[in-house]
Amino acid sequence: MAFLYSKTVLCFLSFLSRFGKMAVQQQALTSNALMKILASSLLKWLLLLMTGLLIVFWLGSAILLNHQSFLGLDKVKISTAWLKQHYQVGELQADKAYVLAGHVIVGVNEKLYVNAQPLLNLPRPLVGAVALEDLLVLATDDALILLNKEGEYLDTLGAAAGIPPQIQNIGVHYSEPVLQTYTGMWRGNFLLDQWELMSLQGVSWSQPETMSSASRKAMEVQLYGDGIPINRVLTDLHTGQLFNGIARFFIDVWLLLLIVIAFHGMFGLAGKFQRR
Repeated sequence: MAFLYSKTVLCFLSFLSRFGKMAVQQQALTSNALMKILASSLLKWLLLLMTGLLIVFWLGSAILLNHQSFLGLDKVKISTAWLKQHYQVGELQADKAYVLAGHVIVGVNEKLYVNAQPLLNLPRPLVGAVALEDLLVLATDDALILLNKEGEYLDTLGAAAGIPPQIQNIGVHYSEPVLQTYTGMWRGNFLLDQWELMSLQGVSWSQPETMSSASRKAMEVQLYGDGIPINRVLTDLHTGQLFNGIARFFIDVWLLLLIVIAFHGMFGLAGKFQRR
């Protein structure tokens, strides 16, 4: 009798063990299925949200373009590295300038700029610049360009005016100009019309300075503009011109998707009215 009782208990415990394992497996399956459903629903709502935001942006930008003159979109500029590269808008390559008497002087693209304003053509690059008592003297390898203290152009002196050739730098020695050339060191007088070949010690040679961010920005605006008008960017976006190559086909796919969504909405509304 005891044997039968113990056998029954063992069978019952075995049944409970199997039932427990089945319950745990069923619960795990239920949890996995629930997670899959939640993940699928979340993905669906994210896609719907992204699509809705894109549609709002697309239609909203179209409305802006329709009133671009009234809104002054051509005056709103945007500037990013990618847009500059796409529209072939360059960046200032030179980052050195001469600062004399509060004026920022730089030569870029064969032009001389003073405080980011073009002053004159500069066929030869600057090799130095110094401030004398009443003059700003800029040196190229074959001439001296004279400006007044207000940064206004006065004259250019070359070989005809007795300026030594092959200039490498310009400096100041006891308020008198000194030129360093391939043939030696030349000291001039304050009128810049007499030059004497000699060796000097203690010459303060000109050195270019790194342009400040404000000066660099002003130069870039002067050379390349201050950005791309937003109406041009939006127009190119709608026509597909903002992208190159295969990226344009994504715009076509997007427009086709909008058409499908529109037809789906129209047929859905028609079906609701028919059921009523």
